[in-house]
Amino acid sequence: MDHEKKLIELYKKTIKSQQFFAEKGWESIKFHILLSSSLVSITIGALVAMHTSSAFNELGYGARGLLVLILVVLPSLMIAIIELGYKNFVRECKRMYEQSSIFLKLEEKLGFWEDRDEDKRKGFPNEEKYFPDRYREYFTNEEWSNSEDFIKDIMSRKDTLFGIMKKIFIIFEDIGLILIVIISLVAILHLIAFF
Repeated sequence: MDHEKKLIELYKKTIKSQQFFAEKGWESIKFHILLSSSLVSITIGALVAMHTSSAFNELGYGARGLLVLILVVLPSLMIAIIELGYKNFVRECKRMYEQSSIFLKLEEKLGFWEDRDEDKRKGFPNEEKYFPDRYREYFTNEEWSNSEDFIKDIMSRKDTLFGIMKKIFIIFEDIGLILIVIISLVAILHLIAFF
């Protein structure tokens, strides 16, 4: 019985660790969305000011070129920040899924994957298992010979936290690249006095 209590305590700690890493992943997403959105707003505001300002048009080519270069730094900085945030998000998700692999093994050890006793089913009387069938898939997947295989598989799926939320980083990186192209195009048009 003492051994079972220790396993249950380990199970609780593992779930708390998984929740901690999930929260860290969400914090990483929120922080980088806020920072990137701010940089996008600043860049677009500066680009509009540059395009509509008569003072900008009165500057010489060297001064205009310097201001454009400074403006290109903002989306470039955003792309660098997004790449760092993405790496951190990957790390947090891998740790979260590693904890999942641990508690899946503990659930097996504690007998959670066994059938429920028919005479003891008060809640959900028609469900024979403690966990839905889709959770059993995790436990019975023969492609996973170890936790690393589990993590790689879960990270490659499109319907997981990582699979869905990594798109946010991709979108903001694409926005940064688009802003660099737009700024460069506007700058070239200004330099050839098209505007």
